[in-house]
Amino acid sequence: MKIAVYGIFLNEKRLIGRCVESARDADVILYADTGSTDRSGMIAKAAGATVVDVRVRPWRFDDARNLALSLLPEDVDLCISLDADEVLVEGWRAALEAAYVPTASRYNHRFESIWDWEGAGINRTYHWHERIHTRKGYMWRSPVHEYLKRPANEQVIWVQAEHFMQQLPDLTKDRSSYLLMMKQAIEEEPDQWKIFWFYWEALVKAGQTEEASRVMVRLKQIPGADPKFFA
Repeated sequence: MKIAVYGIFLNEKRLIGRCVESARDADVILYADTGSTDRSGMIAKAAGATVVDVRVRPWRFDDARNLALSLLPEDVDLCISLDADEVLVEGWRAALEAAYVPTASRYNHRFESIWDWEGAGINRTYHWHERIHTRKGYMWRSPVHEYLKRPANEQVIWVQAEHFMQQLPDLTKDRSSYLLMMKQAIEEEPDQWKIFWFYWEALVKAGQTEEASRVMVRLKQIPGADPKFFA
C-alpha cells in the first residue's frame, strides 16, 4: 500500500517541521507553499517533504488543496490531508494498514484538538474526521472550512485507533479574513449546514449578534443539520 501525506501552508516556519516529521512513515510527503516569505519551505524540505511553490488567485482554500492533491503520484493508494498545525500520532501507519480494505474509498479516524498544547495541554476536544481518501474520486469544496466532495460509490471504513491525528493550533494566527470567505461559502453551499455553523460561530466571536441570529435561523432550517451544534 502506497500512502501520501499532502497539504498546503503559508508562513508556517514555527510548525511545519513538526508536521512533516510526524508523517515520516508515509511513502510520499508533498506540500504546496502558497507564497511563504519566511523559511517554511526550507524547513519542510529539510524534514523530508517535497515542496512545490504555487499561487492561487483569488485565494480559496479548496483550490489550493485540490492543486496539491493533483500533484500526487497516480499510483498512490491512500491520501492523508494534514495541515501545518497538525501531526500524525506515532503508530498511525500500522493503524491504517490494519484497517485497510482495497475497495474502500474513504477512512474516518479519530482527531484530537489540543488548544493549550503550549501550556498544560488539558483543553482538548475529540471527534471523528475524514481526511483519508483514495487518490481519485475526491475533490475539495468551499473557499474556507473546506470539505471533501464525496463520490456516489463511496465506501467508508472507520480506523479504530485511539488517536490518529492531533491538532496543535497556533492561536496567534490572524484569521480575520475568514469571515468574508465564510459568507461567500454559505452563498455557494446553501445546503452545507456545518459551514453555516462555522459562520455563525465566527459572527458571535466578532460581536455581530444580529447577523449571527439571522444565520442561526437559516441553519436550523437546513435538512440534516445536527441539533447538538445549536442547542
